[in-house]
Amino acid sequence: MVLLDTLRHIFEHSWSDVATASWRKYPCADRPDVRAVDIVSQRIDPETGALHSLRVVQTELTAVPGWLRSFLGADITYALEESVVDPKTHKMVLRTHNLSYRSLMDVEETCTYTPSADNAEHTDFRQDVRVRAFPFGIAGRMEHWSVDRFKQNALKGRAVMENAVALVKHEAEDLFQHTGEFVTGFADQLVHAAHDSLSCVTTEAASEHDGRSFKSSSSSSSSSSSSASSSSSSSSSASSSSSSR
Repeated sequence: MVLLDTLRHIFEHSWSDVATASWRKYPCADRPDVRAVDIVSQRIDPETGALHSLRVVQTELTAVPGWLRSFLGADITYALEESVVDPKTHKMVLRTHNLSYRSLMDVEETCTYTPSADNAEHTDFRQDVRVRAFPFGIAGRMEHWSVDRFKQNALKGRAVMENAVALVKHEAEDLFQHTGEFVTGFADQLVHAAHDSLSCVTTEAASEHDGRSFKSSSSSSSSSSSSASSSSSSSSSASSSSSSR
C-alpha cells in the first residue's frame, strides 16, 4: 500500500526571496535534527539558465516509538535531494528520497515553490509526500508514522523558511547601507581630490602669470635703459663734433 499526502502554504514573500533563502535554511536552532546539508554537485543549464543541484541531507531521528526502534537501528539517516531552480519561469522544485532504510520503506517528498496566483509578491508552497513501507504486518503502521512525522516537520520547516527569509533580507539591507556609505565616502574623496587638483592648477597658473609679468617688466626696463644710453651717446657725439668745429 502507498500512502500519499499534500500540504499547501502561502509565504508572504516574493518568489526570489524565498528561492534565495532556501539555501540558508540550515543549520538552524529550530531543526537541530538536521545535522548537515552537503552539496554534491551543481550545474547551470546553458539553454534554460536553471540551476540544478544535488545535496545529501543528514538527519538525526528523534522520538522514535519503541515498536519501530528495533527495525531502524541507527539514529542517523541520509536522504538525497535533487533541486531545480528556474529563474525564468519562477519555479523551484526539490525532490527528496531516503537513502537509509531502503529495505524497510521508500519515502519521497516533493516541494514546489511558485509565485502565488492571487498575489505576485507572495509564494505558493506545495509539499507532496509518498510513503511505501515493506515489512509484512506493520507496513501500514510505518507509513502512517512517516506521514505524521512529515506533517510535524513541515510546520517546523515553514518557521525555518521565515527565519531564513528574514536573515537574507537583513543581510541585503545591511549590504545596501554599507555600499551606499562606501559610494558616498568615495564620492566625497573624489570631490576633495578634484578640489585639491584645481587649487594646484590655479596656483601654478597664477605663479606662471606673475613670472611672465615680471619678465615683461624686466624687458621693458632693459629697453628703456638701452634707449637712454643710446640717446646719451648720441648727445655726446654731437657735442664732440661741435667742439671740433
